[in-house]
Amino acid sequence: MELETRAIASLTPHPENYQRHPQAQIETLRRVLRLHGLQKPVVIQPDGTILAGHGIVEAAKAEGWDSIACHVYDGPNPRAFLIADNRTAQLAEPDLESLLATLRLEDAAGALAATAYDDAALSALIAGLEPTPPPVKEWDETAAAREAETWVDLKYRLPASAAVVVEREVARIMELCAYKEPGLALERMAILSATVTDEEIKGE
Repeated sequence: MELETRAIASLTPHPENYQRHPQAQIETLRRVLRLHGLQKPVVIQPDGTILAGHGIVEAAKAEGWDSIACHVYDGPNPRAFLIADNRTAQLAEPDLESLLATLRLEDAAGALAATAYDDAALSALIAGLEPTPPPVKEWDETAAAREAETWVDLKYRLPASAAVVVEREVARIMELCAYKEPGLALERMAILSATVTDEEIKGE
């Protein structure tokens, strides 16, 4: 690949470039240039129309650069290349767990800023990887209490050993109903159902 140094003032954005470069991205690119320099050339047409690297050219200009390294596109379809360059980058699928592990290494070395991440972006990545808590079942105090009361009626038809379990658990469930603890009440009901078998309910 042959490179040419072109004056930034001689380069022009492609009129069909559909990518927009918000100020936040330009500021990040400026930091990257300060820390790493230019490691990938801008791709241009012979007349200086930019095909790839619009954002980096803006950042270099903001940094006060007068010139920048360029590769002159030598393929058959510059417009298609403009789209393909953007599209192929979008098709990448990041392994976020691996990314987080690498970022933590750089953060520990005091080099997080050199990755184009900051503390806020790192925190957002960590938050995004945390498991989503299961939805809490909608609480219906009356229905829960009614279900618990059915167990009170059943205890009179249970063997003595099972009746003791039911009496203790129902008291706890009713207490949870009073304090509106849906998750715990439902959990205790599930335990009660599993503890008292159909055979025990039918037992005489």
